[in-house]
Amino acid sequence: MKTISVKFYPEGGDLIVGKKCRVAVLAVDDNGHPHEGEGFVMNEAGDVLASVQTDTLGRGIFEVVPDTGKLTFQMRNLKKSMRRSVQYFTLPEAKREGCALAVDAINDNMLATLQCTNKMCGNQLGLDA
Repeated sequence: MKTISVKFYPEGGDLIVGKKCRVAVLAVDDNGHPHEGEGFVMNEAGDVLASVQTDTLGRGIFEVVPDTGKLTFQMRNLKKSMRRSVQYFTLPEAKREGCALAVDAINDNMLATLQCTNKMCGNQLGLDA
């Protein structure tokens, strides 16, 4: 069985409890080669909150609404020639306060969606240019 590593890249930088967050995933094996597999995001109660399949480059994207601060990622191998082993990873801890950012390219336009927790509403947010 090969050991794999998975890196998580929450769009906007953080996972926020109760807000829809988009997360990019990169999975590679112990030799640094892309890992094609399927993964599941689970909360502390073991409920599946999201799923993703990584492509032949080891990349994937999923959306999740964290309901707790601690989430686990289960990754399973998809190749029939290899044993379908499962490995577990910890996602970055979801913050109870903050903003979740999502940016989409729609034709020639960009659409940015910002979801904030109640304590963030009314606060000035800044962007360094």
